[in-house]
Amino acid sequence: MTPGDTCDLIGLIYDAAFDEQLWVPVMNRMADAVGGGATALIRKNLSTGQGRGLFGRIEAAQFSDYFGRFARANPLADAIAPLTAGSFLIDWQVIQKPRLMRSAYYNDFLLRRDIHGVLGLMVWRHGAEAAIINLTRPPAKGEFLPEHANLLAPLMPHLRRAVGLAERLPGTHGQVTALDAALAASREALLVLDGIGRVLYANPAAERILSAQDGFLMAYGV
Repeated sequence: MTPGDTCDLIGLIYDAAFDEQLWVPVMNRMADAVGGGATALIRKNLSTGQGRGLFGRIEAAQFSDYFGRFARANPLADAIAPLTAGSFLIDWQVIQKPRLMRSAYYNDFLLRRDIHGVLGLMVWRHGAEAAIINLTRPPAKGEFLPEHANLLAPLMPHLRRAVGLAERLPGTHGQVTALDAALAASREALLVLDGIGRVLYANPAAERILSAQDGFLMAYGV
């Protein structure tokens, strides 16, 4: 990715905090950068396997039997259970690939959806609850490599902040008036900046900090 591409993608990541459907183009652009195909943002309980997802380049119906059944049978789930938010996980790094390929999860679920390799980004976690972005590769594309995770590493802090913000917001995606009211009522200061640092939005708490000009101020919109 060029610096311009990265900047545009970071902006889209923060937009996705307010409109979860934008996670699909975010994930797809990340997949393109590392030679990936289908993508999924999975929010689930690592213990029960229950959850929900957003999917790119694959139909959501193909994951209808994932939550519960295959999520519990997924040998990767036990392998990633100790990982913390901010971790990258390449399937063969957390479990021996031959073992994965012998599993029912690989043969009855992944392979039937033309998935061979998985690069996961654990972008949020609270106890057993986790949000993981999964980028996948078909068998013909081979394995993900550590350099692919390294390429995406600069995005991880932004992904974590955006998902964390989305988790704190009420379920008002697409309801602009309600969302504006929620942000205005928040006691936490919130600034939304563009790619060159110009302030696009400041809630009342942030406006109070800016007006005080006590070590933090804005000049010419920046």
